[in-house]
Amino acid sequence: MKTIRALSLVIWYAALVQGQVALAQTTSPTLAPAPTCAVNVDEQAIRQIPEQWKDSYNPGDAAKVGALYAEDAY
Repeated sequence: MKTIRALSLVIWYAALVQGQVALAQTTSPTLAPAPTCAVNVDEQAIRQIPEQWKDSYNPGDAAKVGALYAEDAY
């Protein structure tokens, strides 16, 4: 009975060590670079809209002002 218990303990320990080795091999020790974000580009485009509206409205160019709005805008 002690032999079976000792053998099962050895097998369990071997499986545990093998799992840790496999886990260590699949994980990367270095961090991946952060993904780039287009927030700055989007923010710049949004901030240009009031300037475009002002530059179109003041001289009375209704077509350019209207082009700044979506088709379903009120």
